[in-house]
Amino acid sequence: MVGELQLLLPLVAPSAYFPPVSQHLGTIVHFAQKCHCFQGIKWVGVVYLFYLAWTMWHDSGGLTFDSTSPQKKPQQIVMKAILINLLNPKLTLFFLAFLPLFISPYTASPVIEMVAMSVVFMLITLIIFVLYGLLANGVRRQVVNSPGVVAWLQRSFAVAFVALGIRLALAER
Repeated sequence: MVGELQLLLPLVAPSAYFPPVSQHLGTIVHFAQKCHCFQGIKWVGVVYLFYLAWTMWHDSGGLTFDSTSPQKKPQQIVMKAILINLLNPKLTLFFLAFLPLFISPYTASPVIEMVAMSVVFMLITLIIFVLYGLLANGVRRQVVNSPGVVAWLQRSFAVAFVALGIRLALAER
């Protein structure tokens, strides 16, 4: 258990630093103000969601875990986790839109208060992700050993990706 937690910490902690930093840099504000940037990102997202749906629907293979495949280096895993979080706008939007609502207008240092709230948010997220990992490990055997469950999950994800792609395509802003 301790070894798993030690491996999990570098995956979650560094990748959670980008949202508060990007908020201060104004990245999201820039993209929101530039209509052509928003439209371009939106349509790339739509195409990607449809691609994911198509691959999930047509994937007929079950879940297999090859123990002979080469182990990835911890640095590769950390870098992939960081990239996933950098390219995922949900956290950045959360920090930009929701967290500032809790900053007191009378505080002496809003930056320190924002950093403190960000740290608390990251700690809560770490605890939740550890619980998710433990729960997923407990359910993994039942899912992996049932081809019917795997096929149902793949089709469900494909339908969800199509629905999200359609919703994104119809989004105005």
